[in-house]
Amino acid sequence: MRARRIRKLIWLVVVLTGLGVGGRRLVLSRALYRLNLGETADLPEMPEPRAGQRILIFAPHQDDETLGCAGYIQRAVAAGARVHVVLMTNGEYPELSLLITERTLHKTPDKFIRLGYMRQSETVGAAASLGLDATALTFLGYPNNYLDRMWLPSNWSPENPVRSARTHATRSPYGNSMTPGAIHCGESVLADIEALLRRHRPDTVLTVDPNDVHVDHWPTYGFVKLALIELAVDGNRFAADCALYGYLIHRPHWPAPRGYKPWLRMEPPALLHASGSPRWYSLPLTLEQTMVKREAIGLYHSQGGSVSPFLHSFARANELFTSTAEVPWSVAANVVPTPVIDDPRSDIDSAAAAPAGDIVQVKVGRREGRLIVGLVTAGPINGHTHYHISVHCIGRSRAERAVCHYTWQARAARGRIYRGGVLKDIAADTLHSETAGRSARLYAPWPGTDTGPATLMVRAWSTRRGRVLDETTIATIDVPAPRAQDGG
Repeated sequence: MRARRIRKLIWLVVVLTGLGVGGRRLVLSRALYRLNLGETADLPEMPEPRAGQRILIFAPHQDDETLGCAGYIQRAVAAGARVHVVLMTNGEYPELSLLITERTLHKTPDKFIRLGYMRQSETVGAAASLGLDATALTFLGYPNNYLDRMWLPSNWSPENPVRSARTHATRSPYGNSMTPGAIHCGESVLADIEALLRRHRPDTVLTVDPNDVHVDHWPTYGFVKLALIELAVDGNRFAADCALYGYLIHRPHWPAPRGYKPWLRMEPPALLHASGSPRWYSLPLTLEQTMVKREAIGLYHSQGGSVSPFLHSFARANELFTSTAEVPWSVAANVVPTPVIDDPRSDIDSAAAAPAGDIVQVKVGRREGRLIVGLVTAGPINGHTHYHISVHCIGRSRAERAVCHYTWQARAARGRIYRGGVLKDIAADTLHSETAGRSARLYAPWPGTDTGPATLMVRAWSTRRGRVLDETTIATIDVPAPRAQDGG
């Protein structure tokens, strides 16, 4: 009898705890939505497209180019600019799309591949409605929902590709991919993007903003930015001079309000705008341009384009674009790590409900041949939360490129690095982590050469039980060669 009462009591505690967490998440969600709903921003105007301009647009999935840039594309075509759109994946997801396109939820690889081709055809139709023909489109054919894995060292090499759970393939199964049989790995993605940049030599590139939380969206920015950096290092002047703008699609409880409201302005997410980075621009649209955009969105039948309130939320009186400046390296970073990312507090409801996972600042330093990364969180560090850092280190040549992933929980740290064609675990005795209150710090071997300059691309995120709690933007930092007096 007593054991039964104890079990009931345990179940009651579990249920009440779940209700409490769920209730707090709901309150936080509504608070974020109200903040976004009340946002009004006085933004500078996005530079107008001009005749002869070479514009290259990168979209993670079929429909992102229309949601983010349909008005800009119309303006660019009308102005006489040359526009080309690159689709990173074929969007063979979600399963609900199979119900729409195949009228079945019976999942087989061939059905997902057909879905990918269908989404391609929808893009061709949407592009035509905006003034672009099929020759202005390139499909790379990478798998939906896997670009984040290909950004990390474990799946960077062709020897370690990801396998799509939907197509069961480790190479592109699509006959019209830019690179036939493109391997599902970071190296292949980067090579394709660099080839496209060299071919089109754009003076303006549009891609997803790095604050986008979708697993295919922020990596799209990362690969494009990395490609531009490496091409510039190789002496390609156009890559160094190219203007890079972002567009945002996925951010919690945004856009607000939802639905087709062409008379309303699109406003940036309130907390992200208040943080001061990125810089926001607005492109006013005519009513006709907004209506054409809505019609193009409606052509994405597989995504419910004719009925989805979320998709229709992007057909507004303007479009939003962003630019992100590189972070200056402070001399103090060779003594004490200095901030490179300030992340809004409670900007994602899952993080707000778990303050130990709510990252509010990322710091980076370099001292005595070691990389130092620090995190500051909204609540005290605990042993239940994992903290992650990805670092791409670009040196004076491609041979010096290193791709790293570090993770630590309380005081236990581990890491992986891909460099010089070799993937390996970082020796545990070369890693050290420490925590104090709301601060966590990781010490690791410097991923590049010990003496040369480098460019770092840094991103942080937190997880609990495999679920992402919070995630930051990608910061790009130019690090000079260490001076002898810095102990570098």
